[in-house]
Amino acid sequence: MGKIGCAFGSTLNCGLGLYPTGDGTYVIATPSYTEDEHPRFPDSATLADICTDLWAFSLADYSDWQKRGGDPSTLDWSDTIVDVTPGTYQVTYHGAERGFDPDSVDDVIWAHIERIS
Repeated sequence: MGKIGCAFGSTLNCGLGLYPTGDGTYVIATPSYTEDEHPRFPDSATLADICTDLWAFSLADYSDWQKRGGDPSTLDWSDTIVDVTPGTYQVTYHGAERGFDPDSVDDVIWAHIERIS
């Protein structure tokens, strides 16, 4: 997937979002919900809501997608284009790691994304 500018990870059918965590770093996470505004991932920080009807997330480089024949007019209501600094990104998927708890009452970090060049 990485060779063609894509990333994919299995998840639960849960509320996922893409959130910035620093300069060139992001997480795909299911934030915990409390009665107070969540301090780490408030709604205002959400770059993209991720539909998990297929129990997964997927990412693609938009310009590569277009070069391969992708047609922006075919994008659906759940497709989101996020403007990030151009470069090479490393996606580290955590959902299959030993000890990963998708049912945690804390934030569930499914993947870290980091600009590496």
